[in-house]
Amino acid sequence: MKRLILLLFFIFSILSIKGQTYFNNEFTNDSSMWDNGAFVHEFPDTSGYLVVGFFPMPGYIGYIRFHRLNILGDTVWTKHYRNRPLGQIASLGNYINLGDTNFVFVGTYSPESSDSAQINLFKIDDSGNVLWDYIFGDPSKETNSFDIQQTKDGGYIITGYTTGWGANNIANSFLLKVDSLGNEEWKKVYSIPSGIYDISSSVDTTNDNGYIISGSVTYNSTGNQSDIFVLRADSLGAMQWITTYGSPYGDWGRAYVKKSGLNDYLLAGGISIDYGNGLNSQTYLAKIDGQNGNIIWSDTSGTDQSGYDEGFDSTPIILNSGDIVLIGAVDRTLGGAGVSALLCKYSSAGVKQWDRVYNKYGANNNNYFWDIHETYDKGFIICGDFLNISVPVQPLWVLKLDSMGCDTINCTVGIEDEISEENELLVYPNPSNTFISFELPFNLNQINAELRLFNITGKEVFVKKINSHVTQIDVSSYPKGIYFYQLINEKNSYSGKLVIN
Repeated sequence: MKRLILLLFFIFSILSIKGQTYFNNEFTNDSSMWDNGAFVHEFPDTSGYLVVGFFPMPGYIGYIRFHRLNILGDTVWTKHYRNRPLGQIASLGNYINLGDTNFVFVGTYSPESSDSAQINLFKIDDSGNVLWDYIFGDPSKETNSFDIQQTKDGGYIITGYTTGWGANNIANSFLLKVDSLGNEEWKKVYSIPSGIYDISSSVDTTNDNGYIISGSVTYNSTGNQSDIFVLRADSLGAMQWITTYGSPYGDWGRAYVKKSGLNDYLLAGGISIDYGNGLNSQTYLAKIDGQNGNIIWSDTSGTDQSGYDEGFDSTPIILNSGDIVLIGAVDRTLGGAGVSALLCKYSSAGVKQWDRVYNKYGANNNNYFWDIHETYDKGFIICGDFLNISVPVQPLWVLKLDSMGCDTINCTVGIEDEISEENELLVYPNPSNTFISFELPFNLNQINAELRLFNITGKEVFVKKINSHVTQIDVSSYPKGIYFYQLINEKNSYSGKLVIN
């Protein structure tokens, strides 16, 4: 037993240089060209991650997908689930963790056609088994759920928008309260003053057992006049106040609220800026009080040119240090093809520390982050998807980054750094039974670099000094099995898994 513990510790150590693991992986589904990641959860025993998402099939048929990854981001198992006719999908970016063994999340069920939708509430275990699956809403109307939080009584509060339940506009925001078993307790529909429709994206609880929601309200049919709104309700959903934020133009279509203090909240989204010859959208982060929604501080950030758009796409996460991390999207191509995924870090006072953009296969493709969490090693786990225009497919995308947003050791840090495949160590072919090549990034100093291989018992079986951009090693004489590599120089380190077949 002692030898096994030492072995596991050794293997984890060589895979986690300086306490971090890194990966930037994509996963495709043979049955569909589109595979979306809705949320990701890290297990506390460092055994890996559970990613929940969905993929569509022809005829509006959608499947929920459960994807279990190990600590290196490799697939352990996948499961698909569909219990109803037509489509079932998972909402993006939030879930309830019940002791790392059960999870509750919301989605959408399309019972008749693409013009109708109902709330779909799921409870699953950590093996991807669905424990219950309930629906709410008029099947002839459209009711979509976008966020869920657990309430103090063990139940759940859900928000989104509906054209049913007595909605008096094109669409109205709602709150739906259910108990711990998924039974409906009450629902409330809200109409934002002067709006022709409003959509709630986010919900959180208040200290007096009430609720606070945020979203977007649109004032005209063309959609070019809209604001962010925040609404506070009491414990039974009765509205207490509404406040709007933003510019006179069409602001970002989503907004997210997160409790940050005793009675303070973070509000994230995007607002439009007029530069005289056109509009662009910039990221927007504010701290507001919970008493009436007054702004304590706010920050807008982005490129000061018309034609560029960016905004936040998920609820802020607050680190133990008090710093704030957000994900979003940015289009800095002046109307051209391509959207980059965005990761930003702010101080607790709202001062931006850094931001990074991420492109899996170049800036002309569309890259999206949908969920992020701080990991036990103080890095980040992110899931999303990207559209590879040249193929074209839209795979599930899962990244493990360090605390600076890097997907490799010692990447440079600065405002608007871009992370791409150019910074990665390439190892190919893997698996192999003949030769394996190690191709170093051009930004890696090759002097005094050293490559080592270890077998599954932790024994070093190969070591070599590296003095060229590409190094090839012969593995034909090695026994079949799993091996681990480690490449280190004075400033950089890479590690990972090899399979010799």
